[in-house]
Amino acid sequence: MTLFLLSCAVLLVAVLLWVGGPLWRKQTELEANEQALQAQAAANKEALQSQLQEAEDELAAGRLDEAAFKETEQELAKRLVEETKAVESAATSRAPQPVLFVCLGLFVAALSTGLYLDLGKPKLVTDSAVVTELASNEELTPQQAEQRVQQLRQQLEVNAQNPTAWAELARLERRLGDTAAATRSYQHAQMLAPNDGLKTELQLEMVETFALHAEQSGGAIPPMALVVVNDVLSRHEEHPRALWYGSMLAESAGQRDVAMARIEKLLSLNPPEQIRGALEQQLAAWRAEAGASNAAAEPSSSAAAGREIVVNVDIPNGVDLGNTNAATLFVYARAAGGPKMPLAVQRYESPIFPLSVKLNDSMAMVQGTQLGAYEQLEVVARVSFIGDAIPQPGDWFGAKVISKEQNEVAIGIDTLVE
Repeated sequence: MTLFLLSCAVLLVAVLLWVGGPLWRKQTELEANEQALQAQAAANKEALQSQLQEAEDELAAGRLDEAAFKETEQELAKRLVEETKAVESAATSRAPQPVLFVCLGLFVAALSTGLYLDLGKPKLVTDSAVVTELASNEELTPQQAEQRVQQLRQQLEVNAQNPTAWAELARLERRLGDTAAATRSYQHAQMLAPNDGLKTELQLEMVETFALHAEQSGGAIPPMALVVVNDVLSRHEEHPRALWYGSMLAESAGQRDVAMARIEKLLSLNPPEQIRGALEQQLAAWRAEAGASNAAAEPSSSAAAGREIVVNVDIPNGVDLGNTNAATLFVYARAAGGPKMPLAVQRYESPIFPLSVKLNDSMAMVQGTQLGAYEQLEVVARVSFIGDAIPQPGDWFGAKVISKEQNEVAIGIDTLVE
């Protein structure tokens, strides 16, 4: 028993010297550490400013939307404040008092006893197994996936610069059907991707999610999808998946020549016979359609190019949209029964109803698209309370289909997006 107590005493002294020693340092050591912390904070501040500049560049290039940029900007500002607080905390720290050393001795003794009593319990192994299971997204139940999403969001509140966490979150959100949240997470993930391979994969997954969201909401695939694919093809001009998505998006945007060129590029890469047959069939159909359209459109091309549509937008009696002073109104025209990509768009902040909006070819989403080139157009007016170009639950809209001869239409906003 005496030997046991002596051993404990020796161990306690050793632990106190090991743990307490660094606390019992001189003021000069504190000052040196403070200077080192200030230097590190300055380096971190420079890195944060660099990340903000990168986000601004992504926003300017159209690869990051305004909402995602604001979120990134706020996160970087938060981290900058935390860096400043850390330096201030170091500047006000003082050498420890003897009572702290005594308290530390008592704490070490209690902690050692607690650890001894708890030794051998499998709790840490169990927690590790849970983490491993949650990391395998394919095997998660919907309930586990929801839990994992919440975990990842909490992690990203602390460290928003983790591309792996953003990518996992995006894939889980898409699997759970929250495509709006998934597109935002993909934007963060691809912006932070540490290498080109991961960035390319995330960009193409983001394009797929744009399409899924458009299908779910009945809205249009945003123009950013084509911008993202074009960015991939600027780095990998023979990427089969990017070429296929790029051809479909270019066709939706009215860029038939670009779409055909990308199909021809795909054919030159020797795809499997079954896929080759489908590509050749699509290319032949586009060529035939383009030839017929050119022959029929030549006499009236000048009239088609000058088409302008007046859209009179109002809120019908009995419909309560709420406060529209902080809302955004989107008015756009697209081919009826065709691609979801808008041909012309107008945006109004804090709209006052009723109001008249003019749509013409100068507002085209993609250069070269013309309102007069379509026999029927669907004209849509949508009020968004969050300013998102993609329809979201809680938005209100109205829509009408007009013929080629109509140049004025009245639309009442009376339908809630659910």
